[in-house]
Amino acid sequence: YVLGLPRASGGIKATWRSEESRAESFISYRYIDMHDDDSRHSLLISTNMMVSARATIRLSYNHIFIPNQTDSDIYGIGLSVRL
Repeated sequence: YVLGLPRASGGIKATWRSEESRAESFISYRYIDMHDDDSRHSLLISTNMMVSARATIRLSYNHIFIPNQTDSDIYGIGLSVRL
């Protein structure tokens, strides 16, 4: 969730694929400068795995560091089906 709008952000992302397991994964870091609040640092790890020729499942984890506040952990799972 977003409580304020960012002024600027920047980051880096590394992606890799495995043909054996038909998976694509990435890790990214993002620095987010907020207008009215402390800056944030986000570390996101995600993988997409093919379940079948038409279905893909995505698993994600996002850790958000906010100086002088409690860190946040966000987990996600999704299923994509092509008709």
